Amino acid sequence: DGRTKGAYVYENMETSMPGVFACGNVLHVHDLVDFVTQEAQRAAEAAADFVRNGVTDESWNNFLEQAKAIGSDRYIELYQAAYDAYLAK
Repeated sequence: DGRTKGAYVYENMETSMPGVFACGNVLHVHDLVDFVTQEAQRAAEAAADFVRNGVTDESWNNFLEQAKAIGSDRYIELYQAAYDAYLAK
C-alpha cells in the first residue's frame, strides 16, 4: 500500500501475495486483544482453506516469482519444506 507502506490485505486476511496472510497489529493497532483474536481466527480459517483448495501449480509458481522478487528466498525454502512434508503424509 503506497499510503501505509504495508501489504494490501483482502477481507479474508490474505495479502496481495497469494498464500500470505496478515492480521493483528501488522494491519492496524488494536486496543483490545479480543479483536486481534477474531482477526487471527479469520486468517487461520482462510489460510487453511487456501492450503486445502487454493494451491495449484500455477498459484504456487506465481507465489515463488513474487516472493523471489522481494528477496524472500529463505521463506520460500521453509514454505517448500512444509508443503513437501504435507504432501508426504
